[in-house]
Amino acid sequence: MGPDVRHLLRLLRVPEFRYRDWSWSAWPKRPLVSSRPFTTVALVSLLHHVGRTTLCANLAAALGRAGWRTAAFDLDPSGTLGACLAKRPEIREIGFEADDEPASAGLVHWIDQDVGFVPFGQHAGFSIELLGAECDVAVLDVPAGHGPALQQAFSEADEVVVVLRPDAESVQAVRPTEALLARLRMSWHRPSGRYVVNGFDARRASDRGSLAALRDLVGPRLLDPPIQEDRAVRDALALGRFVNEQAPGSQVVQDIAELARQVIAAEAPSRRDHAQREPVRTGKVPAKHARAR
Repeated sequence: MGPDVRHLLRLLRVPEFRYRDWSWSAWPKRPLVSSRPFTTVALVSLLHHVGRTTLCANLAAALGRAGWRTAAFDLDPSGTLGACLAKRPEIREIGFEADDEPASAGLVHWIDQDVGFVPFGQHAGFSIELLGAECDVAVLDVPAGHGPALQQAFSEADEVVVVLRPDAESVQAVRPTEALLARLRMSWHRPSGRYVVNGFDARRASDRGSLAALRDLVGPRLLDPPIQEDRAVRDALALGRFVNEQAPGSQVVQDIAELARQVIAAEAPSRRDHAQREPVRTGKVPAKHARAR
C-alpha cells in the first residue's frame, strides 16, 4: 500500500480497517487500540556521526515541554538512545522478553508525563501503531545509511527531517538524499522531506560556506535556524539528561524548541484540540521490566 493511500485512509478514519505503517517481517498478534491523531517524525541521514540520536532525544523533550505527549523511538540496532536515557533515575535496567505483550504494560518508558522513549528491541510495526494510543508524537531515531529502516522512514513517516552537518560531506550527500526522496516519498500528503543542520558554529568560515551551499541546494526546505554546536548536548545525553536540564541557558535549547515548533506545525492538531483530548496515561508509566535503584 502506498503512503498516499495510507494517509488518505487515516484521514478518513475508515472504520474496521487496519493498515500497517512499517513492513518489518515480524508481526505479532495486535490488540485493538483506539484511534487518535498521531504523528511520526523520522530523523534520518545517509551519514554517520551527524548528531541524529542526541537531536532525537532533545527534540522529543522540546515537544513534551510544548505540551505534546512525545516518545523518542530507538530504531537503531546500536541502541544508543535507549541505553543513554535508561541511565535516568526514573528508569533503570530495561530488558524485554520474547513473549512480552506491549499493550499490557505500555510501550513507552515515561520519564515524565509528556516525555518518554521506546528502547530498541520492540517489534517496530507493532509498536508504531500502538504508540498512537499512548502519545501524540513519535520521534524516530532511524539508523544511518541506505538500510531498510531508512527507506521505510522515507516512504511512511508523516515528517522526514534529514540531519546534516555544516561540512562538505553533508553538501555532497544532498543529491543522493534527494534522489531517494524523489523515489520513495511520492505522496500528496508530504511530497518531500526537510533538512536541518546540526552542530553549526558561525565563527568557522567553513561552516558558513557549507550552510550557504545547503541553502542553495534545498532552498526553504532547510529549516532555520541551524542548531548551534555545544559540547553540553553530547555530555547531557551521555548522562541520560536532556540539554535543557544540563545547560538550560544554551542556545541549543532555543534552536531545538524552534525546530520542534516548525516540524509539528504541519502535522499535529491545534493546541486547542490537543488540550481537549484526554491523556491515555497520567503520571509516570514504568516499564514492565524496569527496576528503580
